Amino acid sequence: MEQAKKTVRKDDLLFCGAPHLFIAHEKSEGKWAEDAKVNCNIATAYFELLCNAHGLGTAIMSYPAEVLNELAPDARQMLGVPKNHYMGLIIGFGYPETTYARGVQKERGRKIHRYSSSI
Repeated sequence: MEQAKKTVRKDDLLFCGAPHLFIAHEKSEGKWAEDAKVNCNIATAYFELLCNAHGLGTAIMSYPAEVLNELAPDARQMLGVPKNHYMGLIIGFGYPETTYARGVQKERGRKIHRYSSSI
């Protein structure tokens, strides 16, 4: 835990030191209440893909959402999330401190020569 505080969390145990937060929430009352969870999770997944396409790092967090739901309703109100809205995941995002190489390194200038023997 001490190592995580120094490297990943940066003395911010709730939001892992993320400079920005994305909170997907939707009304969870009435006829379509069951769809709120699915819709929020889909929005979270698409936002993570969008951040990745623009070179931003993301961290999907469920614990801060639980804290806002159960322990800090005043903070939830300050963020503008109504009580009747579902909020299950929070994404922390920003420019990453560490960059990683792509999984597959491509050499664009390389030509492919194919030899086939058709009989």
